[in-house]
Amino acid sequence: MKLAILCSFMVLSTLPRIAAQPWEKPIEKWSDADARRVLSASPWAKRTTPKLRSASGAPDRGPAMLSKVTVRWESAMPVKQAHRKRGSAPVADDGKSYYAIGIAGFRPDASEAQFEPSAAEAFLRYCDRDPAAATSVKILRDADGHPLIVFLFPIVEAIRQPGIFRPFPIAFRPNKFHFVARIGPIEIRQTFSLRDMLYLKHLEL
Repeated sequence: MKLAILCSFMVLSTLPRIAAQPWEKPIEKWSDADARRVLSASPWAKRTTPKLRSASGAPDRGPAMLSKVTVRWESAMPVKQAHRKRGSAPVADDGKSYYAIGIAGFRPDASEAQFEPSAAEAFLRYCDRDPAAATSVKILRDADGHPLIVFLFPIVEAIRQPGIFRPFPIAFRPNKFHFVARIGPIEIRQTFSLRDMLYLKHLEL
């Protein structure tokens, strides 16, 4: 019996450890793959399928006709560091006066006219508060030449997360940000959970 237990322990001890997520380890230990993960599939970067809006302005209930895009919280420190790790400048600067949320992954052959700032608007809502409108829109190109649209939201009372400076703000209720963008006939919706947006246990927005 003791021999069986010892053998079982030896087998378990030789199994590879589950690799930590990039946001669970120091940036100095990130690989290029880790940086890519933060920028494409992380608590700050979510893949979603845009919807086409009908002529009346209501979302089209038909099958999705567009490829998935990535909605990314560009002002979050892990995202900015991931850009630097990959050799590109962060989209958002180091200022903390606004949240920057970008949409990446549009087809490279998309019409430039489709992404005119005047044709784009976005709203950010914290929990059940009133939504705040983006006050600025940047139309950029990513490293692959694809359109990258960035919306800036000044951190006003309506979207200021009240527990950012408290010791344990997100363990007791499901704090969420709801993002909606309309770019011409396209509508994009994404929810971000503050419960997940932790880098080494610190909330990063």
